[in-house]
Amino acid sequence: MKDLFPSITENEWLLMKVVWEKGTCTAADFVEGLEGVKEISARTVRVMINRLVKKGVLEYEVDPRNSTVYHYHAKFTQEECIQEKSQNFKNAYFSGDGGLMLATMVKQEDLSKQDVQELISLLEKRKGD
Repeated sequence: MKDLFPSITENEWLLMKVVWEKGTCTAADFVEGLEGVKEISARTVRVMINRLVKKGVLEYEVDPRNSTVYHYHAKFTQEECIQEKSQNFKNAYFSGDGGLMLATMVKQEDLSKQDVQELISLLEKRKGD
């Protein structure tokens, strides 16, 4: 997965969110899944699907009843992709320093008491490792 996800655009990421939610999508499902989220033409959606297939992020199967319909599914889970994007972000903007990245984000975010408690819990677990 190295160096694969930095090349995914913001709009392509929106398509990935649709397929992660639905599991398997046709091109029409992607267009429908973007309704109310982002106005992208069906033609542009098809171009982005093809790019994601070429990048190895989406895979597909041809419908056995209709060879013009493709059923797409994600090659990687959302968690795998987020981990890769986070790693690349940390390396690009924080010289690989995860502590600095976390501290910067915690200082800038408006966190609820529940968010703070969850972070404390995560840090406590890491402390024990």
